[in-house]
This record gives sequence, structure tokens and C-alpha cells, in this order.
Amino acid sequence: MKETSRCERVPIKVAAEILGVSVLCVQERMRRGIYPIGLYISKKQSGKKIDRFEIYKPKLEAFIGKELDI
Repeated sequence: MKETSRCERVPIKVAAEILGVSVLCVQERMRRGIYPIGLYISKKQSGKKIDRFEIYKPKLEAFIGKELDI
């Protein structure tokens, strides 16, 4: 079995495919706290021009209830 880092990230497109929804749906549900699969940083918080989403593999695995081999 592959050893994973606690901070291993999953691209948002991959997470959307796994969850069976669009990227925009993942973003909106992370904003609302419906998908507790990572970190959402608003553009207001970061001072950047776009919102930031970081999806963590262990959190995604816990959310869907199975181990991912990605």
C-alpha cells in the first residue's frame, strides 16, 4: 500500500468526478460547508482576485467512505 502524506491534495476536477458533480458544484458546496473535504479561502480573506479551494485526500476519503487510489 502506498504511504500518503496527511496533506496530499486532490485536484478539484478529480474530486468533482469522484463525487459525480461539476467543479462549480464542489466549489459552492465547499463555500457553504456542505462538503467538508478541504479548505476554502475566500478572495476577501486572501486578498487575491479569486477564491481558493484545497481538497485533501484523507478528508475526501472520509467523506465518501472509501480509500482512493489516485
